Amino acid sequence: MVGPTSYLTGCRVEDEVFLPTGSRVFNGAWIGTRSEAWINGIVHLRTVPPADSMVLIG
Repeated sequence: MVGPTSYLTGCRVEDEVFLPTGSRVFNGAWIGTRSEAWINGIVHLRTVPPADSMVLIG
């Protein structure tokens, strides 16, 4: 699920991922299954958060 004003570009997002309002996922990032980002969370270039991980605010 991707929330409003979220920005995803050139990334891979697996199943059951939650990207709420204002989250940003940049080129080359690969978000693992059942991961989530908090509001305004940022996943930087070529970052690979593993399955079941959580990206904190900002």
